[in-house]
Parts: sequence; structure tokens; C-alpha cells
Amino acid sequence: GCALAAVSPTGLPWFALLWTFPAISLAAAMPFTFAGAGAREGAALAIWSWFGIPGPVAVAASLITFLATLLGAIPGSLLFLQGARKPC
Repeated sequence: GCALAAVSPTGLPWFALLWTFPAISLAAAMPFTFAGAGAREGAALAIWSWFGIPGPVAVAASLITFLATLLGAIPGSLLFLQGARKPC
């Protein structure tokens, strides 16, 4: 919701976000592409266009959400790698 609000001049009602984000995440979870790249953006483009969100805005919001997810995974990745070097 926040990524879409950051790049879109028009908002999306919260009731629409309640089902569109899980649907987009489900498309990204399909094992067609690496990390859902392309599938997530395509799903966002297709679904949010029904609500009048322009294509470039939908793709930008999807990419911002993906970037935020990656940034959130960095600390856990570093801890995982640090733990992998220690002997049991």
C-alpha cells in the first residue's frame, strides 16, 4: 500500500489492497522466474489496471515493494551467513 501511495497520484482503496497484494504475491511465488521477477510486475500491472492505476505506476510500486523486501532480508542473510561459518 505504501509503495503504491508513494508513486501513484491516485490511491487504491484498502479493501482492494486486501486481496490484490496476496494475489500479486501468489503470482510472484510461482516457480517461473527468479524471485518472481517479471511475474510480480505483470500481475501488478494486470490487477491494478482494473482500478485505473497506470501501468508504469503499477510496475514502479511492485519494484519498490520488492526492493523493500530485499532490504528487510539483508540482516537475516548476514546472520545466516555468519552462523554458517561457525562449526557445530
